Amino acid sequence: MLIVITGVLTYRPLPSWYDYMIVMLLAAVLGVLCVLTCRRRIRREMDLRRVRSTAVALQRQMLRPLPILTDR
Repeated sequence: MLIVITGVLTYRPLPSWYDYMIVMLLAAVLGVLCVLTCRRRIRREMDLRRVRSTAVALQRQMLRPLPILTDR
């Protein structure tokens, strides 16, 4: 993301150095926030997968298997 913004700002520079630094700082902050949000989402998905696996294992232990029915 920073590479694209740097390329755009090189092609169409902003009026002042201060504006350039603000845009780069905002891009960096948003990039970090995106990475942190993605990390949190992945961690929550892993927790949910673990809880589901535990629930399935507990359900298998608690419920008796169904009897086999034959139609003769």
